[in-house]
Amino acid sequence: MIRPVRPEDVPALRRMMAGSNGYADGPPRDMIVRYATDWTPQGETFVLEDEAGLAGFYELIGWGERDRELDLFFTADDRQGQGVGRALFDHMAGEARAVGAQAVLICSNPGAADFYRRMGASDAGVKPPSDTITWERPKLVLTL
Repeated sequence: MIRPVRPEDVPALRRMMAGSNGYADGPPRDMIVRYATDWTPQGETFVLEDEAGLAGFYELIGWGERDRELDLFFTADDRQGQGVGRALFDHMAGEARAVGAQAVLICSNPGAADFYRRMGASDAGVKPPSDTITWERPKLVLTL
């Protein structure tokens, strides 16, 4: 079941982020651990929960007047390849459409970019490093 995040979900989602195998050792690992430690839901945040517990989540934030940016997207490491990511992505696209968005911006972890392409997102350049994220990230757009 995909549902809105609840306050009691936050500790498990922080652990999911901090332990994600999508972030290599060194600066990427350090960054995600720091970010996860203080993270609280800020946007339209949904979790996929099933009989085994929380399997993944995403967070959409505003991008422009109506469009959305996929700020966070995580699937539990032990649930990857089981359709969790696809279910969350389809739900995310539906939520964005429901608020009138025509596009979703995705600044991706480099290792996840192919997943977003398979889901229909198109390449739209590269997001340069910043003070917080010190590596280039693929920028993609999902047209709704």
